[in-house]
Amino acid sequence: MTWVNSSFLQMWGYASANEALGVHIGDIWVGEKARGIVQLLPRTGGWRGELVARRKDGSEFSVELSASLVRNEEGGAIGLMSSVVDITERKRMQAQILQVQKMDALGQLAGGIAHDFNNLLTAISGYLQLLLLNAPRDTKMHQDLMQIKAAVDRGTGLTQQLRFFTRQASGTRLNISLNEVTRETYEIFHRTFPPEIAVELALSPSLWTVEADPNQMSQVLVNLCVNARDAMMQRNNRIAGGTLTIETTNVELSEEQAGRYLNARLGRYIVLRVRDTGIGMPPELLEKLFIPFVTTKGERSGTGLGLAVVYGIVASHRGFIDVHSTVGKGSTFEIFLPVTDRRVEGQQEQVVVPTLARGRGKILVVDDELQVREVICRVLQACGYAVISATNGRDALSRFSQGGDFDLVILDMVMPDMGGRECLARLLMADADIKVMVVTGFTVDDSALELLKEGALEILEKPFDLKILTEKVQKLLGGGSAC
Repeated sequence: MTWVNSSFLQMWGYASANEALGVHIGDIWVGEKARGIVQLLPRTGGWRGELVARRKDGSEFSVELSASLVRNEEGGAIGLMSSVVDITERKRMQAQILQVQKMDALGQLAGGIAHDFNNLLTAISGYLQLLLLNAPRDTKMHQDLMQIKAAVDRGTGLTQQLRFFTRQASGTRLNISLNEVTRETYEIFHRTFPPEIAVELALSPSLWTVEADPNQMSQVLVNLCVNARDAMMQRNNRIAGGTLTIETTNVELSEEQAGRYLNARLGRYIVLRVRDTGIGMPPELLEKLFIPFVTTKGERSGTGLGLAVVYGIVASHRGFIDVHSTVGKGSTFEIFLPVTDRRVEGQQEQVVVPTLARGRGKILVVDDELQVREVICRVLQACGYAVISATNGRDALSRFSQGGDFDLVILDMVMPDMGGRECLARLLMADADIKVMVVTGFTVDDSALELLKEGALEILEKPFDLKILTEKVQKLLGGGSAC
């Protein structure tokens, strides 16, 4: 190099022009591509494109290079002139956009699978619960049915994780301090993690409040910490141990800082940071880190849903994730969640629900899945209700218009021909006072709120417990007793 400007010095990390002059071009342009450009220039006279560059400290970054051959008066090549733009941030943002698009596409696919699977589980679980009601507890049949129930519950847990990833799992949002969730989760890790792993807390004493589901936030923390534990216990295929650090802090992102992250806005955030000293991850793994069923734990360990669940939960809370990892040095996950100005709330105690809740009234059950429809009808009839069923929205409107004088409509959301949303609107047009409960396996938080605003009185997610169904029906229609 024979001449550089101040921007070059700043970009490549040289203290002065004298320090940079005389450095060979091969030391600042990296790889076979760079050597090919130098060889090509005498024939083409110029080149433009992307290239990997190396700073003085050895770190590499992406640049957009424009290079032109410089000739003397006789036409002989005497050097080249180049101008460079650092495109590291541009490429990082492009990678984020591609990742979000890929995750959205996977989310739609997983959401459809979860919806169909939830219908199957609702039917299996419903008939199973009906059998359990009549099976004596001290019999082999009851024991066998409980084994089936355990398998169904595991299937329900799997679809719940898929729904977290696809942002379809609703939850109770409270104004909470993430410090409390972190301390509760820390107590579990502190007692159960191997002694080779030290778990340290570094919590901000004045942490801002976030609006979040505490159970989902705990699941985020559990998934990240379990992954960190595994990474520290796998080093060189032997027990290694290390340090797991969980931190919380307040940050206020400027417009420039927010621009580094896709879907981030300027403003106040709390950051949950989980840092380990484990094996770290190579760049090719970071690119597919949050894809469902991708796992580094081997075929017999894990489902590959943990980080996908983390991604879905954080995205549903309008937050975002930043990950840093170096092979052999560990990984750091940073969860950014937007701040609310409301005060911290306490969680409400759960009320014990009776086995089945009886009542009276005439109910229209609308669901395109025959088995789901029959399970709902059977349990409601057993609890004292008069029940009529319909196979889709149009069938429901037809039966409703025949003067059935219904007290309640239980309406599935996703159906062929006419879906639940359109059917709900038409039912309310026909009778503004009709009570409607939506039952669905494909509900996101925002759409659930919209349905409640549009006139539905209750949302019940599939697969559901029959006693929860009967309690909600009893609550809507009033009166009744346990059976």
